[in-house]
Amino acid sequence: EAVWRQANPALGSRLQLSTVAAERAAMDEVTFRRERLGSWATAAQAGVLDMDVWNNLADQASEPGPGLVLAVDVSPDRSMASIGVASERRDGVVHLEIIDNRAGTGWLVPRLRKIRERHGAAVVVMDALSAAASLEPDMRRAGLRVIKTSLSDLADACGLFFDAVQGGAVRHLGSPVLDAALRSARRRKLRSGEAWAWSRATSEADITPLVSVTLALWGVK
Repeated sequence: EAVWRQANPALGSRLQLSTVAAERAAMDEVTFRRERLGSWATAAQAGVLDMDVWNNLADQASEPGPGLVLAVDVSPDRSMASIGVASERRDGVVHLEIIDNRAGTGWLVPRLRKIRERHGAAVVVMDALSAAASLEPDMRRAGLRVIKTSLSDLADACGLFFDAVQGGAVRHLGSPVLDAALRSARRRKLRSGEAWAWSRATSEADITPLVSVTLALWGVK
């Protein structure tokens, strides 16, 4: 906590200790160091996408249009999970948002059920080869339609996300956990060609937020 105070002069006045403690509980260590303590990646650790391009797509006023597509992702050790959403706005740009990012998996299906009840979003996309796939039976029992991506679909989703960001075809709300995931994410080659996907093994932080919005965008398209 002494280091928290050194890095955040407003702690105790404009920023509450309980807020930082909640962030520490929700984020993995690397993400917390970057987002709250000002620890930055070196040039040698540059991510896949230009963060200046990504940051320029932040739009705090962005709102989803009709036809929400949800996507979930769970880290291989099941320590973190995320729910992302994508929806095409009325102007044709796709809205991306992290609905939730928490430790563990027990909260996922109840949270998805509530989202379905409130917003009518009944489609959930997940990677068939990810740890999230084990939750499919519970999701179906909750009345959700599950779409599982193949390895080829996953490669298409990652390429689609990359092109959409580079082409300015998406907007996001500037979520700290999503920003951190994108900064730390690395890619892995698939098969023998040029196709690639986000790498869970070599990325330095929790990338479930990034994978979830990547899959949600694929679901919209």
